[in-house]
Amino acid sequence: MRFFLLVVGMLLLASCGGKGVNFPSSRPDTPLWTDDERQAIVAYWSAEGRYAVEPIGEPERINVTVGGSEWYAQFLVAVKTVPNDRQALWQEWVTQRITAEKARMTEALTGMPNAKRDQIPSADSMPEDLRTALGEPPALFERVRPLRYTVKFAKDDAEAPFVYTDNVPFADRKPYYSYYRSTNGVMKVGKQIRTYEGEERQKLKALLQSVGRSESEAKILFAVSALEGGFEAINTYDTGFVSIGFIQFITAREGNGSLGAVLAQYKSDDPAGFRADFHRFGIDVTSDKVIATVDPTTGAESKGEEAVRAVINDKRLTATFERAGLREGFRRAQVKVARERYFPGEDTVTAIIGGVQRSTKVSTIIKSEAGLATLMDRKVNRGNIRLLNDIASKVAEKYKVMRIEDLAKYEYEIVQALKFRTDFLTDTSLSQPQALPASPTRR
Repeated sequence: MRFFLLVVGMLLLASCGGKGVNFPSSRPDTPLWTDDERQAIVAYWSAEGRYAVEPIGEPERINVTVGGSEWYAQFLVAVKTVPNDRQALWQEWVTQRITAEKARMTEALTGMPNAKRDQIPSADSMPEDLRTALGEPPALFERVRPLRYTVKFAKDDAEAPFVYTDNVPFADRKPYYSYYRSTNGVMKVGKQIRTYEGEERQKLKALLQSVGRSESEAKILFAVSALEGGFEAINTYDTGFVSIGFIQFITAREGNGSLGAVLAQYKSDDPAGFRADFHRFGIDVTSDKVIATVDPTTGAESKGEEAVRAVINDKRLTATFERAGLREGFRRAQVKVARERYFPGEDTVTAIIGGVQRSTKVSTIIKSEAGLATLMDRKVNRGNIRLLNDIASKVAEKYKVMRIEDLAKYEYEIVQALKFRTDFLTDTSLSQPQALPASPTRR
């Protein structure tokens, strides 16, 4: 093993003239940066004008609280476990609590009377089984004064500054927002790749071809990414903790989510490019694909959950991701990992056919771009496509299908039952399933 690592290191050095990719060991228990590199990172980010934090100059406003959002997320799970009559009672109490608490907070902020302020249900009126399950909810709303963060790289690294505003507003969203996790988190949608035109679109096609993907797969990636953001998209306020890119790759709380795989892919494919876009600014990834950071102020190195929190808290690290999303190397790594992790064509579908469990590749029965996009959408956002197994079994029983391959005739009905965030069956840019047979196929 030591010999293998030595050979790999020698090859990397040779490929770049003996300099530029001299990474320290990436084992989880060893530093990823040398002392000189950490000092260089602090010196870079400490230069005058690099980082500014200031109020946005607007009045206070109301937003949901992190504690309230976490409590409400638990409520949405727990309420499904009780009988219908209790569900209705729980929901009524919680809805009244949300409405009245927001009204009271709004009146205190604006000075405008609001009759709903007095409708806050008392603790005594809380359903006892709800109290036992979750305890009383914390404050659901708070007054906030958002901050603006401005990050300026050296002119040779980026011409324009990167600007963010925290306390992403969710107070007016209905229902109450259940995914809020960081008050100082920020969001940038980026440019959705489906909107690319002209030279920009041609460059994207060339990128997709360079990683060996077909035009059909590119169209599916375009369609699903339209529901996300651009390659440079940023989200650091919700349950993904740090979400980056056109498929919103996440760190998760522990820093071992899909974003680590993208960083590792880039680092493996193009060590010099990775160093230029991430390592020298204070972001790296361990050999087991866990995110790591260097504090731009102190030079302290962190890994895992501590590194995730560093990216959320310090917008200089946040901006490093957005800047990298504008560059081809990081984009190529995103496409590779998206195809590897989320494209459903090679996944296995299992259905009950004539009382016997049968399995085949998803692409055997889901052949259209619209169908594959529907499954990919589910896989990106739900983490799996297990529902396909149940739907396929039900369709097989309905039409008395005796071979699993024959489910392809009923692809339209299967896809229709799997629709998630959008209806790809109405997307004219994608190939569509064949029409349903005129009558059920029966033995």
